Amino acid sequence: MQKPGKILVASQYYVPDPSTTAVYMAAIAEGLAVDNQVVVLSGSPNSMANPGADQKTPTVIEIQNWTPQKDALVRRAIAISLLASRMFLRP
Repeated sequence: MQKPGKILVASQYYVPDPSTTAVYMAAIAEGLAVDNQVVVLSGSPNSMANPGADQKTPTVIEIQNWTPQKDALVRRAIAISLLASRMFLRP
């Protein structure tokens, strides 16, 4: 029998962010954590407030993120690119 693997979930939005995307990502991560060890890389502030204490709860690593206003498309593109590079380079 094969040992369950570790799953990495990277998301700009994660709870407690009130967006629908954050709620869906949390539900997906928690569903995957039932059978696997899940680590979430989150760009949302205060998402590490509830660390994963057991196997059934995802472990959240918060990555510092800059969130410009919705109408600033160029700044938003730069912000998401910086977040992606920070997630990739995270030790």
